[in-house]
Amino acid sequence: MEPVLVKIGGDLIEKDEQLSILAEWIKEQQEENRPVVLVHGAGKQIDSLSNQLGIAITKYNGRRITDDATREILVQVVAGTVNKRLVTLFRGHGLNPVGMTAADGMLTTSKRRPTSIENGQTIDFGLVGDIHQANPKILKILIGEGFVPVVGCVSWSEDHGLLNINADTLASALASALGCETLYLVTGAGGVLNQSHSRIAKLNPQLFNQGSKDGWISEGMIPKLQHGFEALEHNVNEVIICAPSDLALKQGTQLQLTH
Repeated sequence: MEPVLVKIGGDLIEKDEQLSILAEWIKEQQEENRPVVLVHGAGKQIDSLSNQLGIAITKYNGRRITDDATREILVQVVAGTVNKRLVTLFRGHGLNPVGMTAADGMLTTSKRRPTSIENGQTIDFGLVGDIHQANPKILKILIGEGFVPVVGCVSWSEDHGLLNINADTLASALASALGCETLYLVTGAGGVLNQSHSRIAKLNPQLFNQGSKDGWISEGMIPKLQHGFEALEHNVNEVIICAPSDLALKQGTQLQLTH
């Protein structure tokens, strides 16, 4: 059966109750012979350690600008404390997780993102990568043996070594490479909220553009939705933004390419 891919962000990493719901859902999927790959970010935790160490945090439209010091923090947090926290919790629920990053097993190869002009402003994201190639061989081996890959958002490039990769970017690329049936972008918000703070059941690119223009879609939700739509364009059947408690019923905000 085709695998599903679940991406979680830093807002859920420290919420044991929510992670436990996710872990039990993953167990149910495996019992139904539906393998799961998990991709995680750690934005909140990177910000926290950066503040503790006095390292400046710089973002543009919800995307982190990464210098040498920030990359060191990112690797420590993503590949270390956050990844192993998830492995520990999942093992406690009877799963067989394998912690890794997108740099391991030749899973991804990236190139440093070039400088761009956005709204008349020159933007250099620093040590941030764009995925050049995704090779899901290691994931297929692991899920074929009943393991749950837990993949942190660190990639590799020939010229710059380890690079920061937006976790939504990574999730979209891996879901497409695996030919996943469904990509779940799991958040604390549980979906996309409109101006009245009500969850939208379905979202297409036209409504996304309107929401971005009006400001009720902003910051980190913008790249999340952009990469969600990309996944639909590249071999993924459905993309759903939801909370852990919504997974069983596929509730949340479902992305659509058309009206």
